[in-house]
Amino acid sequence: MIINRIQQLAIKKLGNVSLLTILLVPFAMQIFAVVGLTGYLSFRNGQKAVNELVTQLSNSVTARIDQRLQNYLNTPHLIQQVQADAVRNGTLNITDFSKLEHQFWNQIELSDAVDYIYYGNKEGNFLGVQKYQDGRTVVKIRDLSTAPKREIYLLNSNGDRLKLIKSKNYDPRVRPWYKATIKKGLSTWSPIYISADLGILQITPTTPIYDEKGSFIGVLATNLLLSQISDFLRELKISKSGKAFIIEHSGNLVASSQDEPPFIIRNDEIIRLNANNSSEPIIKLTVQHLWEKFGKLHHINAPTYFRVILKGKKHLVQISPIENSKGLEWLSIVAIPESDFMEQINTNTRNTFILCFSALVLAIILGIFTSRWISNPILKLSKAAQAIASGKINQNVEGKNIKELEVLAGSFNSMARQLRESFEILEAKNADLEEAKEALAKSKEQLEAVINAVPGPISWIDSDGFYLGVNQHLAGTLNLSPDAFIGQEIGFLSNSSEFAKFMDNFIYSSDKSTSQIISIQVKNYLLYYLVAAHKYQQGKATVSVGIDITERKKAQEALRIAEENYRSIFENALEGIFQSTPEGQYISVNPAMARIYGYNSPEEMITNIKEIGTQIYVDPNGWDQFKHQLEQEGKVKDWEYQVYGKDGSILWIKENTRVVRDDTGKVLYYEGIIENITKRKQKEEALKREVEELKIEIDKTKQNQQVADIVEAESFQTLKQKLTRMKQKRRKKFEQIEKD
Repeated sequence: MIINRIQQLAIKKLGNVSLLTILLVPFAMQIFAVVGLTGYLSFRNGQKAVNELVTQLSNSVTARIDQRLQNYLNTPHLIQQVQADAVRNGTLNITDFSKLEHQFWNQIELSDAVDYIYYGNKEGNFLGVQKYQDGRTVVKIRDLSTAPKREIYLLNSNGDRLKLIKSKNYDPRVRPWYKATIKKGLSTWSPIYISADLGILQITPTTPIYDEKGSFIGVLATNLLLSQISDFLRELKISKSGKAFIIEHSGNLVASSQDEPPFIIRNDEIIRLNANNSSEPIIKLTVQHLWEKFGKLHHINAPTYFRVILKGKKHLVQISPIENSKGLEWLSIVAIPESDFMEQINTNTRNTFILCFSALVLAIILGIFTSRWISNPILKLSKAAQAIASGKINQNVEGKNIKELEVLAGSFNSMARQLRESFEILEAKNADLEEAKEALAKSKEQLEAVINAVPGPISWIDSDGFYLGVNQHLAGTLNLSPDAFIGQEIGFLSNSSEFAKFMDNFIYSSDKSTSQIISIQVKNYLLYYLVAAHKYQQGKATVSVGIDITERKKAQEALRIAEENYRSIFENALEGIFQSTPEGQYISVNPAMARIYGYNSPEEMITNIKEIGTQIYVDPNGWDQFKHQLEQEGKVKDWEYQVYGKDGSILWIKENTRVVRDDTGKVLYYEGIIENITKRKQKEEALKREVEELKIEIDKTKQNQQVADIVEAESFQTLKQKLTRMKQKRRKKFEQIEKD
């Protein structure tokens, strides 16, 4: 309808024109409009695709930075907390620097998470083990023998000292990491400062150490070099000219994917570099924009996006806060220029315009030939009509020719009308299809985000044992891209024959789902995963999901060793060890306790003693007094009382017992140690009897002395000599008792 109106308007304006012009001009105008619209839509869609791609890439890079830094920043505090718990529980003697040095060396050798672990106490003593970036391992020590200097020794592959390589004055109590911990009183982060040994920038996660009584004794710390964070940012695949960097809320640069260091050297002094003074234009421009928009950088508490223009090029910038529960607050910034992706789009757009222009020229040429082919028969008919009108009535003009033109016009109008209706229906269906495609794309994007956010490996494998795809976690763990797995046979990396065998057995079995614990070798470390697999598409494909249970396996092994150690102490102790209920029934006793009471085995004693208060205590009130003191003070120390043995004999026992409670304070059981002090008590009773006998003899001597004074003075001398002999005899008895 619109085209007809344009044609009618053109005829009115132009007046009489040839049929060839009427047919050709509208046709050429339509082709030109279609070509122009196609080129414009091609450019717009390309630019939209680039914007979406840049945003997705920025989100992906930011997520990877955040995930890597969280692992990098949380691991040191976890290691320190384990050590602090060991000190508090008494299983680690942190004052024994010899054993502590060996333990630090083992942790450095076994863990890639930290390369420097050290400890400084309130007396100024210091011990640390560090692996330098050149691969050498050293121990750093300051104690009473080296103070005020700290000595650094090179270690061999067994952790033994080789030689002294450096000695310099050093006091840990004045270092930033020690002061920050004292000020905070909890696990925290030091400010970024210069290493006293290496002279480079670093930051220190720290944990205060307390003894069993809760008294502060020192600080446990590990160092993180800022250069290591910069190395990670350089390894990120952002884009051709994309950049990533991290800053503090003060604006000081922490790390950057560029070669620019986060410091400057002025008069042989290292000074922190503020991002406002960076030599990288995009870093400087981005931080200036942040200051202008937010005023203070600590106001940024959520991911933020904006665009900046640098040298005529648009850059998408994403800022994401990096926060740590221990007080660390940084900002991660990713800047990606759109030009990195527009070059191909511009090339495609240019090619599209060339192709459309070529199609326009070709369409015009074809339109000319087509118009002539259509207009020639009509011109012949027109000449025939003019001939008849001029009076040449002998022309063979059949009325059917005019009728065919009318039918042709009617058919064309009918076809045009049907075409318009079909086009409207097609547009409606196309709109529904676009909505469905958009919804599908969003669902796919959400599914990919969920899968890549899963902190465990996920893989899809066909029925022939070849990878269909993996998630980002699995690819990143093995230092590969997800595309590197597609089409590869399971087991191609040779790092887990268990997984390959597990999947082969499952694929060729009739089971629809299964699970198994599998070990995988990753970067010289053996990791354990609980892998669950499920078939789909009628068994033509499988999906497997793994959960990292390495730490749980390590904890189980540590628990097993601890239980074995406790069982060895329990079974082989010379003192009696027991656990009992508050009601007076034994839960467990060790062999030594059974022997003290005269039983052949702990089982026999537990079976026979049903009520401690009446079967064990000679004085039944003693059990009630014992329980009362436990309830009041939570423990009983050096409790001495008489008990019955298996054969009915009476024994003297000294007992130390404590109350064990659950998290709610409810009493679970009593736990204590007993010692048989019967012989000691017998000796004490014998000594008392000797003293009483001596008193009696002294009284008799006094009476005799009085009689001797009356009878004769010489008798007094005799009595005196006798008393002297008695004293000597008593002294010998005391000496003999002390020797026994």
